[in-house]
Amino acid sequence: MVRPCIRCGVLIERGSYCRAHQPSGFRLRPSPSSLDRPSQRLTARVRARDGHRCARCGSTTDLQVHHLHAVADGGQHHETNLVTLCSDCHRAAADFASAQG
Repeated sequence: MVRPCIRCGVLIERGSYCRAHQPSGFRLRPSPSSLDRPSQRLTARVRARDGHRCARCGSTTDLQVHHLHAVADGGQHHETNLVTLCSDCHRAAADFASAQG
């Protein structure tokens, strides 16, 4: 979303200030997409650890890596918090989590 700098009105894509008016020591937070996804290297290790199969049903197609404890709730991008699931089981896990929330 493009919006104006709150000091000078120059259009910017992220944050509240253009580069010229950022307070000293100011840093943009990471974008949400970088926060909610583990690295490709990590997901490859998790899939290999799980034998390239869904940990719930054993399927070998349409595999995805799922956070056991959501990042939004303080979960980490760590092998112990990740599991390989097929898209159907991943969807079921997400539906279950939203029903619990």
